[in-house]
Amino acid sequence: MIFETEYVDHAFMPHALRCFATIVAYFMLTVAMCVHMAKANGNSLDVKIPHGTNQFYYQQRDEKFITYDAWELPGTRHRILRGPSVSPTDIEKGHYFTTIGAAETFGCFAQKPYPTLVSAHIGLPCLNFGRGGAGPAYFNNPDNDDIIELANHGLFVVISVMSSRQASNTLFSSKQGGYTVDYKGLIMTADAAWKSIVDENWGSNKQDIGKLIEESRDSYVREYHALFRKIKVPILLFYFSRRQPDYTINWATNHVSSLSGDAFPQFVDQSTINRILEAKPTHYATCVSKRGWPQPLYLKSDTLHKKLPIRTNRYYPSPEMHEDAAGILYPICQSITNQMRSSLK
Repeated sequence: MIFETEYVDHAFMPHALRCFATIVAYFMLTVAMCVHMAKANGNSLDVKIPHGTNQFYYQQRDEKFITYDAWELPGTRHRILRGPSVSPTDIEKGHYFTTIGAAETFGCFAQKPYPTLVSAHIGLPCLNFGRGGAGPAYFNNPDNDDIIELANHGLFVVISVMSSRQASNTLFSSKQGGYTVDYKGLIMTADAAWKSIVDENWGSNKQDIGKLIEESRDSYVREYHALFRKIKVPILLFYFSRRQPDYTINWATNHVSSLSGDAFPQFVDQSTINRILEAKPTHYATCVSKRGWPQPLYLKSDTLHKKLPIRTNRYYPSPEMHEDAAGILYPICQSITNQMRSSLK
């Protein structure tokens, strides 16, 4: 069904010291990136934000603007989710649905992201497993098997079409399926790796860049197929973006955004989605919207927005875009819920 609408030589270091060196290196990289972005972006918010291993990095970053109602999922390894929380009774009974995705599912700067809106509309709690910078490989990581188990215990799963920028290729490998990659022995963000690839190959090796993009897309599609095989309840694949999926790479401009579609989900085109759909999710829906975007950001204390916004969100979906997404998802999710409840009687 389709609905439109830093470097470290590891060879001579003992294991414990290697681990410590990697942590220090990544911390230094994170700090350097934050400083660089603050200088470069002025009052706008940019995508190139390190996600690290802190599952609630966003709350630390966005504290001035919004509260994400963090809660700890019982029975897990201190897995912190975005609220609203789900009661232990509902979790035990499987009385919930699950959302799997990246920042667009988590809902940065949206008080009520689409998982929350859909949950309220259909009267079913939601476990929001939106994880910043995640790709499908993140959810295939054995460290995250608890997410798959919980997804299969609920009624259904909404899986976002995530970015393929972090999907492994010949030159870099994804670190646990997230935003950090290993590029020629250097640990960096996926965006930084692609920038290096473009800078090093633009003049005479554009064809090599194209091959790497296709390699990442191939890895990405395989990860989606593997993820779908693990899910035993109905799957709703959801494309949510400011752009249509059928974009063409712009080879006239030497910039990563010209290659990636200039909007989330980066490097994903219609052909890539068609290949994902070959795994036959139960439903597929799309929402393309720019309503309310870019989004002015006000301090939490300025509830009536009497003062001028102090920053602008120019990357993540706006609250209005989440409303549009929820509007697309309502009827599908309600139908799935009714069918699943009937089959359980």
